[in-house]
Amino acid sequence: DEFSDIAKYTGFINNQWILLEYEPKRKTLTYDLSDLQFETEKLEIEVIVEDGVGNETRLNTSVFLK
Repeated sequence: DEFSDIAKYTGFINNQWILLEYEPKRKTLTYDLSDLQFETEKLEIEVIVEDGVGNETRLNTSVFLK
């Protein structure tokens, strides 16, 4: 919803839960990749965000570490 803020969010890399940080002023979610050790260069990322009225959005993407 355009006027509803983020109520909850969660993230996973390669099916492992990660602690995302939300910056409400910029409306961004961030994660420091140095917090985990990865066995592969390809990372499967999933982020689930729910707003204040219950609308849920999922982002699934792959990225490669260089």
